[in-house]
Amino acid sequence: MYAKLSYRVLLIEDDPSDAHLVSRYLKLSTDVGFELTWVVSLSEGLAQLQKNEHDILLLDLSLPDSKGLETVKAIRSSTHFSLPLIVLTGHDDTGFALDILESGVQDYLIKGRFDGDALIRAIRYALHRSKLEQSLHEAEERWRFALEGAGDGVWDWNLLTNEVFYSPRWKALLGFSEDEIDNDVNEWEKRVYPLDLPIAIANIQAHLDGRVDSYDCEHRLMCKNGQWRWFMDRGVVVSWTDMGLPQRMIGTLSDITNRKNMEQELQQSKQFAVSTIDALSAHICVLDKSGAIVAVNRAWREFYQNNAGASSNCISVIDSNYLAVCDCTTDDSSEQAAQMAAGIRSVMKGDMDVFEMEYPCHSEHEVRWFNARVTPFNDNTEYIVVAHEDITERKQAEARDCLLIAALEAVGHGIVITDTSARIEWANPAFGKLTGYTLEEALGKAPKDLVKSGKQDSLFYDDMWQTIRSGKTWCGELINKRKNGDLYDEELTIAPVTDDKGKITHFVGIKQDISERKRLEAELIQLATTDPLTGLPNRRHFMERLGEEINRSERNNAHQVAVLMLDLDNFKKINDRYGHAVGDRVLKHFSAILRKELRKIDTVGRLGGEEFGIFLPETSLSDAGVFAERLRQELAQTPLLADGQSIVTTVSIGISELISKDIQADSVLIRADQALYRAKKNGRNRVEFYNGS
Repeated sequence: MYAKLSYRVLLIEDDPSDAHLVSRYLKLSTDVGFELTWVVSLSEGLAQLQKNEHDILLLDLSLPDSKGLETVKAIRSSTHFSLPLIVLTGHDDTGFALDILESGVQDYLIKGRFDGDALIRAIRYALHRSKLEQSLHEAEERWRFALEGAGDGVWDWNLLTNEVFYSPRWKALLGFSEDEIDNDVNEWEKRVYPLDLPIAIANIQAHLDGRVDSYDCEHRLMCKNGQWRWFMDRGVVVSWTDMGLPQRMIGTLSDITNRKNMEQELQQSKQFAVSTIDALSAHICVLDKSGAIVAVNRAWREFYQNNAGASSNCISVIDSNYLAVCDCTTDDSSEQAAQMAAGIRSVMKGDMDVFEMEYPCHSEHEVRWFNARVTPFNDNTEYIVVAHEDITERKQAEARDCLLIAALEAVGHGIVITDTSARIEWANPAFGKLTGYTLEEALGKAPKDLVKSGKQDSLFYDDMWQTIRSGKTWCGELINKRKNGDLYDEELTIAPVTDDKGKITHFVGIKQDISERKRLEAELIQLATTDPLTGLPNRRHFMERLGEEINRSERNNAHQVAVLMLDLDNFKKINDRYGHAVGDRVLKHFSAILRKELRKIDTVGRLGGEEFGIFLPETSLSDAGVFAERLRQELAQTPLLADGQSIVTTVSIGISELISKDIQADSVLIRADQALYRAKKNGRNRVEFYNGS
C-alpha cells in the first residue's frame, strides 16, 4: 500500500453554501486527501497565512472586508504569502478573467460552473505549476551564482516588456550599487558608447532573427565615475512565445578593459619599434676659464631661439657667462645649477677628467630632460666643452617601460614573449599560474613543448604559424595541458613584433583560461536547444534541423526525406488518472524508445506537450511506414511500470515527405499533421500517410 497524498487547503469564503460545496467536492477525491481550513474574511485569511500551515489557497473575491482584485493584491502583498492561488468568482467576464490571471493567480473557477473533478484538477495544476516555478527559480539562482562566481555580471531580458534583470555583479562592474539601476533595457542602451551602440543592436537583432546562434559583442559602457570601460557582452534566447517569437534572453557581461588596454599597448609598442628614433645633435658650447661662452654649435643656437624666455636655464649665445648664470640661479633648478657649476670648475682645475649629470629643464609648456657632459678641450683646461644632449625621449621611454613591465606582470592574462623560433624569452607571473611552469622552467623552451595537449592536429598549428609569420595577428581557442596534466580551454592571441625595417623579431602571446566560460556557454546552448524533460531537441532546434535538411534536398533532387508527426493517445487521461509525475515518466519512456529506434542521421524533437516530430533522411515513404509501424508496436508492447501499475501507452503517427515545393519546414509538417489527424480520427494507435486531402 502507498501512502495517500494529502494537501492542506485554506478556503476564504463568506458564503456557507459555497464553502460546504467546496468541502464536499474535496471529500470526493479518491487518490488525494485534502485537509480544509475555512475562514469567512480577508483579515482571518491573512492571520491563517501567518501560520504557514497550508499548501494552497482558494479565494472568494467578494468578502465582507474586501472586494474584487483588491483582495488578490492584499493577499499577494502579504509577506507570508508564497502559496499557489485559485480564485473562486461569480463573474463570467473575459476581461475580468484576464485581469485575474495577470495578477499572478494560477487559475480561476466560476461559481456554479465547476464540479468536483474540475476543482481537484485545478488544485493539482496549481500545485504542479507552483512546484515547477520554484524549481525553475532555484535553477536560475544556481546558474546566476555560478556566473557571478566567475566574475561576470548577469542580465535577464524580457523581450516582450523590455524589462531587464541586472545582477548585483553587473551593476558593480559599472560602479553602481543595487538600487541605482532600474530594470529597464534603456539602462544598458543609454550607457553604450555611441559608436558601439548600432553594432551591438545589430548583433542582438541577428541572434533574434536566428541568423547566429548567440549574441556576442565587445563594446564600451559609461561607468559611474564617468570613464568608458570595455566589456564583452554575450547572450542567448532561452524561451519563445507560442508563435515562435523570442520571449526571453539571458547573458553575461565581462570586463575586458585590461585586455583591450594590453592590446592597445602592444600595438603602440609595435608602432614604436617600427618607427626610427631620430638622433638629436647635442647642444655644444665652449667656455673659457672664466666660464664665458666663446663658441656654440647650430643645435645650441636653435634651442636658444626656440626657448628664449621660456626657461631660466636657457643660456644665450656668445659672451654669456655660463658659470655666472649657474651661480645666480635661485628658482627650483638652483640645486642642479650649483651641481653643474661645481662639476665644470672641477674639470677646469684638473680634479676630474669628465663630469656628467642628468637634469630636468622645465618650462611652462613642457618638461624636458638633458644629459650634460663636461670635458677639457683637447686635454687643455684653458677651454672646456659642455655638451647637452636631450634625453627626454629616453627618460619617457624608461618610464613607459617600467610601467609596461609592471602592467604586464600585474595583469591576470598569461603573457609570453618568444623569439622567431618560438623559444620563450620572457613570461609574466600569470603565465606560470596558468600553466604551472615557473619562468626558469619555461625559458628557452617552445610553448608547445610545455602545454601542447594533442587535441589540435598539425593543420591547426600550420595555420597559426602561417598567419603570424606573414605579419598578421592570430586569435583562436585551443585545448592545452598544464604541468600537472590537467587540460583546460585557452583563448590565445599571438602578435608579431617587428623592428624599424619591418622584420619580425619576436612574437607576443596573450593567454587566458576560458574553461569556465566554455562550460557556461555550453550550458546556455543546452538550455536554448533542448527540451528539459525528455532531453530531446526542442521545437526551435528541431525546426532549424529540418530547415537545414530542406536546404540539402534542394541541392540534391534525389534526396528523399520522410517526416513523421507523432501524438501519444489519451495522454490527458493518463495525467488525470495517474498524475502529472507519471505523465512525465510516460513522456520519458516514449523518448527512450524513440532514441533506441532512430539512426544517427535521423532527428527527433518534442514539439509540445505529447506531440513529437521525426524526420528520416534517405528514407522513402514505404520505409518510413515500416519504421513507424515498428515504433507503434514497440510502444504498445512495452508498458511503463509506475507505482506498481503497468501503464500501456499507444501512439498515432502521420507521415509525409519533402517535396520540391517545400521551402519552409512548416509546409511538410502541416501535411504530416493532417495525416496524424486522420490517424486520430480513425481510432488512434495507427499509422496514416498524407493522401493530399
